[in-house]
Formats: sequence, C-alpha cells, structure tokens
Amino acid sequence: MANPEKLLKSAQKKMKKSVPIFGKRDYPGAIQDLKKAEIDFKRAKDFASLAVCYSMLADCYEGEDQLFMAGSAVSNAIEAKVRATPDAIATMVPQLKSMGDRAVDCYRSDGRHDAAADVYSRVAEHIAPSNLDAATGILLDAFEIMKVEDRLKSGIQFLKKAALLFMKHGEYDQAIETFNEAIEVYGQIRQNHNISKSVLALVLIHLKRGDLDSANSVVAEHAQYIGNDEGQVIDKLLMAFQTKDPELLEQARDMHILKVVDAECFQLSRKLFVQTEADDVL
Repeated sequence: MANPEKLLKSAQKKMKKSVPIFGKRDYPGAIQDLKKAEIDFKRAKDFASLAVCYSMLADCYEGEDQLFMAGSAVSNAIEAKVRATPDAIATMVPQLKSMGDRAVDCYRSDGRHDAAADVYSRVAEHIAPSNLDAATGILLDAFEIMKVEDRLKSGIQFLKKAALLFMKHGEYDQAIETFNEAIEVYGQIRQNHNISKSVLALVLIHLKRGDLDSANSVVAEHAQYIGNDEGQVIDKLLMAFQTKDPELLEQARDMHILKVVDAECFQLSRKLFVQTEADDVL
C-alpha cells in the first residue's frame, strides 16, 4: 500500500496529465488517491497534510463540476488547517476568509445556500477571538445570503450571532444596531418570543452604559412583544436602577430567565452595578 505522501504525488500527476482518449485530466483517478490519503492522514492526525489533501480534492471536484463536493472539501480543509495550527489563527484570517469565500461560491453555485451560510458561520467562530470585525462581517454576509434567498427564518441566526459577538466584546453601538435589525426581522417572521429576548439584551446593554432613559425607551417601543419572563426581570432591573437599589439588582440577577438566556446576556448582567446615593456623595 502506498504511503499518503506518495498518494498525494500520484494525485498531482493525474491532475496535470491529460487522459488521451477523453482529452481531460484524470480527476477521478486523483480523487481515488486522495480519498485513500485522507484516511491515512486522519489516522496519523497530520492535519497540515490533511488540509492540503482536502484542497486538492476540491480542485478535482471542481474540475468534475461536482460543486457541492468541492464546497465540502474546502470546508473540511478549513477545519483541518485550524486544527493544524490553532495558535496561529490570528495570522490566518485572510486565508481562512478566502477559503470560506471559495466554499460559499461552490455551494451557492450548486443551490446549497444553507451550507454556504454555515461555512461562513464556522469561519467566523474560528476567527472571532482574534478579529472581531472580520468575524462579524462574515456573519452578516451569511445573513445576507439567506436574506437574498428569502430564507429569513434560517438566516436570522447569523444576525443574532453577530449581535451577541458585538455585545460580548463591548462594541455596544454595533450591538444595538444589530439587535434592532434582528428585531425587525423577527417581526417579519412573527417570532415575538425572540423580539422579547432581544429587548432584554438591549436593556442590559443600555443599563451597562448607565443609560436608563434609552433602556426605558426600548421597552416602551416594544412593550407589546415582551413576554412575561423577560418582562418581570426587565421591570426589576429598571426599578433597581431608577431607585439605585443594589439589593433589587441582585434579586433581578437571581431570576431564572437570566440563567437560561444566551451566555453573553448572562455575563453582561453580572457586570451591571447600581450607582447608590453613597456613591453620588463620594
């Protein structure tokens, strides 16, 4: 049995050499070699070589006009590359973005829009810790893919992920803008329960900034959509800030709804503090 490196070289020759009868490259033969090499690289946990193998598979599948398979191969190459050098992701952002674009092009050309958006989402997840702007931009691109295809129910998840990333990293202006856009979409697809959760997120952001007026305004604007669970904790939070009562804030934080919301909302609720009368004197 040939070792995986020899299989790669064999595949390279077949990808370059034309088959005399058909006048085209021997992509099927190369694919056979690469699939065998894939198994060996996986077994050896040689992720760098596995990434190369998947990229070559993508070239072959594109050559055979099997665009869904090409997109899947590029997606696998992304995951292998990340596993090969997890500590160097910050330096690989442009490359990972380019690979994501390639996978998306393949999937969309094959009509697989869900798969295209999912690739962008995974790339964003990998690069978010080192490049927030790139990650959120990719998530918004994923949302736009689904929006263009009139798939808002599937696409809204990517808009929400972007909003939560902005929230997590303290980019509150962008978080507010994105949550407001999400609320509009939730209204279009009649998901009032998610409007309610988004309002709670906005209230937490405004209170973290010490902006009680804006928190009250967003509640008044969307009052008809606020569910009972979110409404109770929102009322208690607003009252705690209005009366400058830290004990009431603690009661709000102990409410069940804040323990089951998105992790970013839970974490932000723990960062809130009330400016008491004694603090004002100081």
